Amino acid sequence: MKKYILYILLVPPLLLFLSACEETKTVSEGNFNFNREFPLEAPVENSLLTQWARKEVKDSLLIDDMEGRNNWRMTEGIATLEYTDERSIDGKHSLRYHTSMKDTAYIMLPENRTPWGSFGGQQGGGAHFGITFDEPQDWTAYNRISIWVYIHPSKTPIHHFFLDIVNQGTDYNTTTPRHDTVIQDLVPGKWHNVVWEISDLPRNRVKQFNIFQTLIGYEPGNDEFVTFDFDRLQLQKVDADHYDGWNIPNTQFAYSHIGYRPYDIKQALTDISKVDEFQLLNTQKEIVYTGIAKPINNKNGSFTLLDFTDFTTPGTYYLSYNSHESKPFPINEYVWLEPMFSGINFYFCQRCGYEVPGIHGICHQDWQGFYNNEKKVINGGWHDAGDMSQGYYRTAIGAYVLLRNLQQVKDKPELTGLATKLKDEALWGLKWIAKNRFSDGYHISWARQRIYSDNTIGTSDDVVIKAVNVPWENFLGAAVLTLAEQYYQDIDTNLLEEMRETALENWQQAYKSGKGWNKATYLETSWGAIASILLYQKTNDDKYKEAALCFGRLLTECQETTFQEGIPITGYFYTDSDRKTILQNNHSAFNEAPMLALRNLCQAFPDDQDWMKWYSSAVIYSDFFLKRGSKFSAPYYLLPTAVFRKSDMLAIEDENKRNFSLIQFNDGTALNDEYTLRTFPIWDSNLFHGGTSCHLSTSWALAEASRLRHDKSGMQLVGKQLEWTFGHNPFNQTLMYGVGYNFAPQFAYCTKNVVGSLAVGMDCIRGDKPHWNGSTYATCKEMWIAPVNRFMGTVAAFNENIDSMKQKHNIQISIEKEDMSASSQKAVIRLIGEGTHQLAMHLQNATTDFQSQKVALVKGEEKKIEVTFNIQDTNKPFVAAIIADADVQLINDVSGAYY
Repeated sequence: MKKYILYILLVPPLLLFLSACEETKTVSEGNFNFNREFPLEAPVENSLLTQWARKEVKDSLLIDDMEGRNNWRMTEGIATLEYTDERSIDGKHSLRYHTSMKDTAYIMLPENRTPWGSFGGQQGGGAHFGITFDEPQDWTAYNRISIWVYIHPSKTPIHHFFLDIVNQGTDYNTTTPRHDTVIQDLVPGKWHNVVWEISDLPRNRVKQFNIFQTLIGYEPGNDEFVTFDFDRLQLQKVDADHYDGWNIPNTQFAYSHIGYRPYDIKQALTDISKVDEFQLLNTQKEIVYTGIAKPINNKNGSFTLLDFTDFTTPGTYYLSYNSHESKPFPINEYVWLEPMFSGINFYFCQRCGYEVPGIHGICHQDWQGFYNNEKKVINGGWHDAGDMSQGYYRTAIGAYVLLRNLQQVKDKPELTGLATKLKDEALWGLKWIAKNRFSDGYHISWARQRIYSDNTIGTSDDVVIKAVNVPWENFLGAAVLTLAEQYYQDIDTNLLEEMRETALENWQQAYKSGKGWNKATYLETSWGAIASILLYQKTNDDKYKEAALCFGRLLTECQETTFQEGIPITGYFYTDSDRKTILQNNHSAFNEAPMLALRNLCQAFPDDQDWMKWYSSAVIYSDFFLKRGSKFSAPYYLLPTAVFRKSDMLAIEDENKRNFSLIQFNDGTALNDEYTLRTFPIWDSNLFHGGTSCHLSTSWALAEASRLRHDKSGMQLVGKQLEWTFGHNPFNQTLMYGVGYNFAPQFAYCTKNVVGSLAVGMDCIRGDKPHWNGSTYATCKEMWIAPVNRFMGTVAAFNENIDSMKQKHNIQISIEKEDMSASSQKAVIRLIGEGTHQLAMHLQNATTDFQSQKVALVKGEEKKIEVTFNIQDTNKPFVAAIIADADVQLINDVSGAYY
């Protein structure tokens, strides 16, 4: 007989965390200084670049001293190469590279033009040069490449180039790392020693070493040409960084670099050791806490857990264990506001059509869109990534998450500066959504842009994009603009009216596209529901309510709630209500959308007949997919990315993709012969890698479900995902540039590395385990708006204003549940509190003899109620939700399953 004990507190459980930190001082703007001007400067002393430069070189081998041996050849592009005696690191010469940043002939090639005659937005050309060795070179005794470069001063603010090695006989495929890296952000007018760790790359038969540059154009007023001098190419041997697997190198800690809130779980991991105790030190290096180090051994390796959850005193601290110390971190109520502030800086630096100091001027004023006879300039919003493309949902979700964070801080006087930054930045995105509107629901969904144009309409580099009608994006735009209205009553009335009109028209055009809405994608149902709810709450028009309820029904049809073929995982979603294709993502994801919709539906329509379907959908997704799936990546507890079917892999037509998909399928956790669960996505190419965007999308989903349920354990699991992003990972690296320690350079070749950016993210090569090497390439190391959007969404939910959750009823409920059989379960409800309360129970896949009833509680006494759950379908989970006093804010639940 198994026993499960679940304590259900019918006040929001997050309130309980506050008891541990009642004496916590609130942050002041003087401490965090949210009035700092953007762009923010990165603390380069905390970067990996600084660490790499300090490494001891234990051995080296000169490859070329650039003394004129004519080893280098141009292989592509319009650049020139020559030796120069103007400057050198040693010897007398260096190799000079000189090129225009735009190849007009390349831009005019037919394959680079659209059917309507404009430039397609590709690179402005390229320039490649390198060495081809007569005989393959064995470089395995070395693990780093070093080269010196001098960039000639010019009016161009952006400089980059790539290094590349080609190993003869290596099959570069979906499950091998890329063999190039980008170098950027170098200051002109001085020599730089550029290094590249290549420990993960095959290098036993190196045939070529290449340097190349993608031409990114130039803005009016900047110089057309760039000149680089290169010298002293050599191989080096250093102590390489850890780059693959779950294990933690000796002397390193996996912990949250940005700190912990006093009432959160506070844990760190390190390598296995026989030392029994660890210490927490203050800034004077005095011991303020001693804890027991707990060994962990599982399929992912051997670790030591350092748990200091019960230490709640705010301050700055170090971990000390086995004669090693971590870098300092805070314990503070508002530790998550600093990375949020840095995220706002990222959006600012990605602004299109705006002068961003040190990066670009008012850009892309000749970027246009059209629909039929309508044509307009479409610059604005935020650039998408390391290039300068633009996408509707990227900017729209960016505006949405900025508004969600604004909701959390707007009423805190001490956070006025932060609220102002959020409001100003969100408005930049909102303006573009309203501007980017054509007739009949058409808009610019995606626009590729990889050059700085001349800002003049009618020239060869104009990028002109055809508008399209994407219903779910129209619902998204309607939702964002409707949500925004309450915050911008003080803006220009014409702009406000344009935002209102756009929201209404977007919704109408999207809704009529469904032709009755008998089926829909998960994105259409999710954002259709959210937009309809917001418009119903604004207008009280029943057509929006009816639409929201329709989308709610369709959304639950997109979910799997059965344990297929007896596997222990369920609750995941399909791509649409036909339920044929399991929702799986690789490098970009929208997993948050269903949980956002379900939370909005449950809160907007608490008396609807489908309420329990919506609520149980969030419970099953959380408990039987995410929570169960996270155990396979213990002790990090990363959320799973997806369930995969072998039959889907075998059905892939392309033989190469099919074979590599099967390899990755087999690397996952087998649920049975047909189904596998993976922590990391299955990649379908060598380019589109990176799991952080998907991971944070799922983290946001769990955060929204946990907010709905007031689920303490769920929100704690969300915290683990955020902490992974900021250093609690095997590499002891923060993944956000400029925040925390050991942040790596990102692929941002058209702009610069900017504080607050996140790359597409953690890679996986083999074994469904993390891979994070020293190379900087697209897409896994590419700066993208998508993961920042998902981080900002997650942290908005995680930072929910728990101070405002008042304890309305003095009642505490615990349920002791016993497994009696596969079809029935008995439980004892234990009540503690005072006063009279009305209890009601809602059920999914179960019946019970429990009746809605009033209970009179006496302070200090416990009341018991026996309940029997009769499970209707043992191949599905059951969910019971208990509500006190008809207040859905005072809710908690219990779930269970035979499997």
